[in-house]
Amino acid sequence: MFNGRSALLSIVTDVTERNRLDRLLREGALRDPLTGGANRTLFSERVAHALTRMRRHSATPAVLVVDLHHFKDVNDSMGHAAGDFLLQAAAARIQAILRPGDTVARLGADEFAVLLEEVERPDGAMEAAERLHAAFGSPLDFSGGSLVMTLSIGVATSSTAQTGAEELLSNAELAMYAAKRAAEAGWRRSCTACRRWRRSG
Repeated sequence: MFNGRSALLSIVTDVTERNRLDRLLREGALRDPLTGGANRTLFSERVAHALTRMRRHSATPAVLVVDLHHFKDVNDSMGHAAGDFLLQAAAARIQAILRPGDTVARLGADEFAVLLEEVERPDGAMEAAERLHAAFGSPLDFSGGSLVMTLSIGVATSSTAQTGAEELLSNAELAMYAAKRAAEAGWRRSCTACRRWRRSG
């Protein structure tokens, strides 16, 4: 005999399980498998969401792109396993100085990005860059030893609602490359409104 209630329960259970699996698959596709942080796709989505909130609530997001100096030397001299441990330690240290709503992503082999959902003061993003430098002032412990890492950081903020997620991230990357070319551990800021580079430390 057909039991409509049991059949409905079975369908609901099946759909719920399929949705759960889809969510897990999507989350896996949006996470960096080494550090567990966001990958570039998820990071861009969150930047886009933050920019939408900016339009609605006058919240100012900021993006920081962080390059670890001499990471290739660790891989070459100590092996990829040591390099992986170093990246995990670096990601954990970056995450430790952020607020709960902020996002850390790994963009490439030795490149990370940070989304500050809301910058409360005009110099809030620069203060975050300074905290990052301070956080890496002590050695990172990893398999094979410990190492003090120096950083190049690019900072981009948006003062216009027309800024897109990829533009904001690209501006932060360009600022990071400018800091890296300066051949010193430091950071630079990109102002999306005025389109000028400014030395900020």
